[in-house]
Amino acid sequence: MIRCLFCKWNRSTRSSQPIGMFRIVLASLLVGILAGSSTHATSTIYVNNQLGRDGFDGRAPKRIDELTGPVKTLAKAMELARTGGVIIIENTSEPYYESLNLFGYRHSGYPSTQFTILGNGATLRGTKPVDKRAWKMVGKNLWRVTPWRKGHYLLLRDGEPLPEYQLTSTRFGLPKIPEGQWAACKGSVYYQANETEVPQNENYELAQRGFGISCYRIRNVLIRDLNVEHFRVDGAKLHNLCHRVTFLNVKFRENGRAGVSVSGFSDVMLRQCEIRDNRKMSLYLGNQAEVTVDDSFIDVEPTFEKGRELP
Repeated sequence: MIRCLFCKWNRSTRSSQPIGMFRIVLASLLVGILAGSSTHATSTIYVNNQLGRDGFDGRAPKRIDELTGPVKTLAKAMELARTGGVIIIENTSEPYYESLNLFGYRHSGYPSTQFTILGNGATLRGTKPVDKRAWKMVGKNLWRVTPWRKGHYLLLRDGEPLPEYQLTSTRFGLPKIPEGQWAACKGSVYYQANETEVPQNENYELAQRGFGISCYRIRNVLIRDLNVEHFRVDGAKLHNLCHRVTFLNVKFRENGRAGVSVSGFSDVMLRQCEIRDNRKMSLYLGNQAEVTVDDSFIDVEPTFEKGRELP
């Protein structure tokens, strides 16, 4: 277990136009560019998954008229977002069952003005209920469900992850799974229920959405005050070319692979963050990735891409 106060992991013709007029035109162009940047930087989109509607313009935290009010989904907010803007997520106590996908110039900031997502303590959750008809009994109190997406798994009951039984070998068939635990085997999830339990009568969920926060080719971004949990793969995945990205007071917990995964040529700051209880890794770093951790809690040591030298 480690607590990093401030540490850094890295790989690290001549013109016939009068010159006076030319200067005036150039100055006018610069003013226009700066004014446009200022307009983008001050645009704010509000999201509310209880009171919002995707037919609204997102320009107000409460409904004002038939056009003006908060949007309902994060996907709509990201569609409306502009460079250097702000997205404010209302914490309604109801999780947002969707992901934040940031891509390119629209979801980037300027050197002086970050593209900002304010979470207000809201939760992003990656689960979907298990269809009661999907459960198949395959042994004494042993039940099987086969997710559509393979590779990483997480089974929950009443919103809480169930303990996983780690299989060492299936050469001679599926070994005995302890009661109340689950195991992943050949693309399916097996759950050993107790004598009186019937999964069709309980509230089971599987982690289905891949990433809580997915980033590619962005820069000058701040994401703060969010809880990111129960996604099938990673809480946050920075694929490549993500520069000057800061996570502030974000909690990544109980995801199917890693809390945070940083790949390609990316540099990230984790400040006052918490990464705990993820299935396989806490923090994963690719060969060219650079991550600075400041005053954050990480429950296990980071995992480095094969071939990367440890710092």
